[in-house]
Amino acid sequence: MTATDEYAGRLAEVAAELVVRVRDDDPEANLRWLTATLPTNRERLDLLFVLAAAVPDDRPWLHLTAWARTAPPASGPALLAERYGDLRAVAAELRPKAA
Repeated sequence: MTATDEYAGRLAEVAAELVVRVRDDDPEANLRWLTATLPTNRERLDLLFVLAAAVPDDRPWLHLTAWARTAPPASGPALLAERYGDLRAVAAELRPKAA
């Protein structure tokens, strides 16, 4: 294995770790970790290319980043359904009972 292969392998390991950390840790902690792990600007620049090579280019950006977005708060009928369940069942419960 060449030095270039070893370096690429090391960057791939750092990339895989960073993928997990981005989802689990806060940005400041990730920056501290990354700076300690790859102390030079050149190493961090090289990591960008390793990460870019790992991103599928046949999927839309919103699909790739969907894990990072939270659903908008429910409103209108969706809010009622979220709070009260099936609206037909709620309406049936609210109807006056026949004597």
